[in-house]
Amino acid sequence: MNVGQFLEKWGRTMFEQALGRAVVRTTEVVAWLLFLLVWWFGSALYEFLRTLTKTPAAKLTHPPSVPCGAITGVDPRLSADSGLIGD
Repeated sequence: MNVGQFLEKWGRTMFEQALGRAVVRTTEVVAWLLFLLVWWFGSALYEFLRTLTKTPAAKLTHPPSVPCGAITGVDPRLSADSGLIGD
């Protein structure tokens, strides 16, 4: 084997190793993307089904005329017996 054949074989080997690394990395990326897609679909389905089983939206939100109490975090007009919170 002369130097030209050695360099040709060595270059082909390096190319095959680089190609193998690229294939492995691509497989890893595709696996993660598939995992994230399944996770997103499952969480969207979970949220959709959870929304179907909740109480009506009228009980979950307060009327627009009642402020949210952004300064204190609590609006004193909202109480357990006001019908806006709880059952």
